[in-house]
Amino acid sequence: MRSTKLQPWYTRLVALYRRIQEEVGFEGAEIITSGGFQAALECTELAELGVGVHNVAPDTSILHDMSSWPQYADAGFTPAALVCTRVASKPGDNVFAVDVGSKGIGTDGKGPVAGIVGSQQMKAYKCTEERLIFHVLDGKAPDSGSLQYLIPRSISGTTNLYDYALLVEGNEVSLGTCSRVLRAL
Repeated sequence: MRSTKLQPWYTRLVALYRRIQEEVGFEGAEIITSGGFQAALECTELAELGVGVHNVAPDTSILHDMSSWPQYADAGFTPAALVCTRVASKPGDNVFAVDVGSKGIGTDGKGPVAGIVGSQQMKAYKCTEERLIFHVLDGKAPDSGSLQYLIPRSISGTTNLYDYALLVEGNEVSLGTCSRVLRAL
């Protein structure tokens, strides 16, 4: 669906690029797109521009977050980043809040800002500065104080909030800047 919606925009982009080349004579310009790796690959007009002219932004091709999860669910990708948090409150059996909000997780884009690793039954529905509130569709909410791992909807919007992150490779954990973490991926 995303590919179909983006194709007309990619076509217009290529036409604009060619017009600039013809009218201004600007050679060697690069087009960087985002919005979905698969969508960009399926655009024949972009492919015809040749190697080195069109590149897909790294966050759309190698950084796996909740926004790309449905497209590549069967590919076995590991999320590019997780946000560790604890259940801060549990006002009912099917509602709970974690101790992270818009100050700690990117809120750009539509829909839930995060999902919980290993659970399709817990849906985020409200985000404040300090808390993210989940509704449990089936089963009971996790216990207060329990550790939860969130998959951000937007890896870029989330890592931009932090100066440092933990980089996990195998059993090794190291501290690095978020820019180092992104380069490592």
